[in-house]
Amino acid sequence: MSGERTTTAQALDLHKQFLQLVLQDVMQVLASGEPSPQRLVRALEAYWASCLRHRHRRVAVQAAVAGTSFEDAVEPLGRPFRLMLQAELAPMKGADTEQLAQWIYDEARAIAVDEATTGEPEPARRYAVISRILK
Repeated sequence: MSGERTTTAQALDLHKQFLQLVLQDVMQVLASGEPSPQRLVRALEAYWASCLRHRHRRVAVQAAVAGTSFEDAVEPLGRPFRLMLQAELAPMKGADTEQLAQWIYDEARAIAVDEATTGEPEPARRYAVISRILK
């Protein structure tokens, strides 16, 4: 039992490290200029590229927590990305910012998880998210 706790604790630490690496890459994009659809698209592209680059961490986390009570604990750790999306969208999209940010977050994360599993980018799915931002 203590082995499971250690594995889960290690997985959560690994996930935090993963999120920190991805956050650094995204913040490099968001640190310059004003909020715009183009900057948000660049940030999403940085997110996907970073997730793919560090996919071994995400895959290890998913494997370690699958089927455990900690499986649902991993998701809230990424919540700052949704909040960043809301902040980025606010000047552009007005009242529907929260709903749109949640949709982008859900879709972008699902794409990143699937890409981590396959090791290949999914350009068509990425484009669907990007086109929603740019419309």
